[in-house]
Amino acid sequence: MKKNVYLTVLTVVTVLCIIAGSCYHIIGWGTSLSDGWGIPIFSLNGEKEDAGSMISRQDQPLDNFTSIDADVHVMSLTLKSGNAASISYKCNARLEPKYEVENDTLYITQNSVNNIFGNKKCSVTLTLPADVYYNALTLLADVGDLNIDSIKGKSLHLDADVGDINLDSCEFESLELIADVGDINIEQADVNTLDISADVGDVDIKDSNFMQLTVENSVGNIDVESNTDLSDYNIDMETSIGDVKVNGADHKRSFSQDGTDRGKSVNLTNDTGDIDLKY
Repeated sequence: MKKNVYLTVLTVVTVLCIIAGSCYHIIGWGTSLSDGWGIPIFSLNGEKEDAGSMISRQDQPLDNFTSIDADVHVMSLTLKSGNAASISYKCNARLEPKYEVENDTLYITQNSVNNIFGNKKCSVTLTLPADVYYNALTLLADVGDLNIDSIKGKSLHLDADVGDINLDSCEFESLELIADVGDINIEQADVNTLDISADVGDVDIKDSNFMQLTVENSVGNIDVESNTDLSDYNIDMETSIGDVKVNGADHKRSFSQDGTDRGKSVNLTNDTGDIDLKY
């Protein structure tokens, strides 16, 4: 009983520290809130800037590329399959994305912002040719969701400080997903190696295939549904506070299985939250 109380208190403190750290990193303490009220502000060069002005662009053509390197501050970014490479976006003028294709890589950046209050919206959609097998896709976002739909390639790395990560119908050799505050949802994925790290949020994997799966979560539930029979997999599952279930059977706080194939593994660990594995 005392251990559970201690772990609960520790979890609460951890969550507060994560949220406070995210606020410090993304919003910044002591910044001006003038633009949070939607009123004109002055930029660093002394010119007046309208906090509410929006920019919209549709289907802007892009040169061919096989890799993406995106490092943005406030942006919901979607990658979807289509006929030709293009970019569409609707955003606040101060958050308009900067992009260029160089050395077979699409680079996307964005001006930094003092805080996220007020009209700070930016939605970007990248359409990628369906017949291209992509080399390395790296998307980093301070605030905003990362959505990947029907893309295939060698490696995908997603890192969201505050926002959800959503994958649907994707094929990759390796996936690395990191979320500080937000859910991770994967559906109909086919991957060899899948590594997930989450601080606060649920991890939900449905109708997917994998050779090696590792999920580490601090606060939130882990739910995994595999299309593959995992009878020959090495499986380790453990939670400090919560329940562990495998195919509906309750195993209290932990479950372990010695498989016959050393190259196949499932490792699911949680500090606070349930773990449910079905196959």
